[in-house]
Amino acid sequence: MKVYGIIVLSFLTSLFLGGCNLCTRQNEKTKTMKKGTFGYDKQFLNKHLQTIELKNGDAALVIVPEFQGRVMTSSCEGDEGFSFGWINYDLISSQK
Repeated sequence: MKVYGIIVLSFLTSLFLGGCNLCTRQNEKTKTMKKGTFGYDKQFLNKHLQTIELKNGDAALVIVPEFQGRVMTSSCEGDEGFSFGWINYDLISSQK
């Protein structure tokens, strides 16, 4: 009987934590970032291109495989931090 209790408790805990994580991800996607931040550039690039994000703590960079694996932007302070990339928004959004 104890084994079933532990299994049920583990299942409910993972369900709860997974649900919280999903809410956080959805809020990150719908959250409007300030222009000039890493998060803004990441959202823009994800809207128009396939991207890969590499993270280590707050340090992060966004790579676009379609552009020969070019690093498009980076940051030392996460999504809220300054974006060290230069992105031609008009050209990328034109899809040319």
